[in-house]
Amino acid sequence: EEQKTAGMVSRISQEEEQKTAGMESRSVRSGGAMSFVHTALFRKRQRQQRQQRQQQVKMILTEEKVEAMRVGASRVKCPFLRRRATDVLDVLGNLAEWLQSRHKRLDFRPVEISLENKLVGLSAEQVMPIISKDFTRRKYYITGALSRELYRDDCRFEGPDPDLPIVGLKKYTDAASNLFDRKKSTCDLLSIEVLDSRRIQAEWRLEGVLRLPWKPAIKAFLGRTTFSLDDNGLIQRHEEDWSITAWDAFISTLLFRSFGAPPAPSTAHLLTLSREERKF
Repeated sequence: EEQKTAGMVSRISQEEEQKTAGMESRSVRSGGAMSFVHTALFRKRQRQQRQQRQQQVKMILTEEKVEAMRVGASRVKCPFLRRRATDVLDVLGNLAEWLQSRHKRLDFRPVEISLENKLVGLSAEQVMPIISKDFTRRKYYITGALSRELYRDDCRFEGPDPDLPIVGLKKYTDAASNLFDRKKSTCDLLSIEVLDSRRIQAEWRLEGVLRLPWKPAIKAFLGRTTFSLDDNGLIQRHEEDWSITAWDAFISTLLFRSFGAPPAPSTAHLLTLSREERKF
């Protein structure tokens, strides 16, 4: 990378020096004090442009390095360490983008949202059965395999989990797909309904085993997820509520199994109860 940077910067400098030399030669041939003034101004402007281009080249290579590091971080086996690494790299990437935009015009470009490969224009009633299949067939809370075409790329994921909020569909799916042992974890859909033209709400039961070396088990608990749609019918907000606190989940999973609230009843029993009887 350093050789690549040096080579590109060297080529830019040589090109600018050749342009400047040509300008000076024409000025000397034409004669007059004004020609030398113009040459001085030209040299100053060219020097500024050269510095800007050099900075841009270095910034591009810096972004490439951050992306390469992000790929490496995605291969970390421990899900918690992987999240910490990707969080740090996201900060570095945002900083690089901010520095680049500040260097150019001091204005901050909005995030560009692509609608390519998205299911645009669906109503809440049309979106609901697809979400239902994500629960029942794809088990997306365990596998991370949700229907990406339903979500904005900058969807915001919120909830009691200390790792939330997350902004970004890819970041969420990467984290969810490597959190649970899929053979020993389940997330069962209890109910799903349309609240209004912009909101869908699902209730579920989850229990599982984390993909950590000592295989800690999460006791069964209930959850409620509210999906909020934007003007295009895409999910822009994914917000969770749990029947237990984050502290309860953390301590009972990693430290004391008996800590906090008792585990949730079985899915079979919960399905015999009404929504009000579940006491969530």
